[in-house]
Amino acid sequence: MLERRFLNFVGMDGIFMLIMGIIMLVLPKVTSMAIAAVLAIILAAYGIYRIVNSIMERKYIRHVFLNIAIGVLLLLSGIFLFFYPVFNLLIITSAIGVYFILESIASTAFAFETRGLVNMWWMNLISGVLQFFLGFIIIIGLPQTALWTVGILLGISLLVTGMSMLTVFMATKFARI
Repeated sequence: MLERRFLNFVGMDGIFMLIMGIIMLVLPKVTSMAIAAVLAIILAAYGIYRIVNSIMERKYIRHVFLNIAIGVLLLLSGIFLFFYPVFNLLIITSAIGVYFILESIASTAFAFETRGLVNMWWMNLISGVLQFFLGFIIIIGLPQTALWTVGILLGISLLVTGMSMLTVFMATKFARI
């Protein structure tokens, strides 16, 4: 009985993620701007926490003013990024592009390292080449790609996760009939 209830939650989660993924793919700019705003708020909130925590623990920590200065910097950065979300998205998208390029180097190196060990080593090579082109397209397309990259990547992630959860739900549901 408990397993069936858990599987029902898995199915509901899968449907929810599938729907959210589709919405994010349909509205990638809105999704990207919302993510940028949330990250800016988190950064500002952490800055406030750092300031308050430094003041409260001033008797126990060294360099109180340095910790307060870091908190103020975090707070001001969060406020700035909240009011300039496109700049925030430029930073995030640039980091994503660099990540894909660095990941492509790692995948390509791994492919050549495993060339004599596994038959399908070339799949990692193809993955590395595709990752490089994806990162290259993202970086070369800046600033235009900044408005939709984060939303599309998150939408694809939620869509795939939702489909896999629904697959698990369906497979276990039909296996028990």
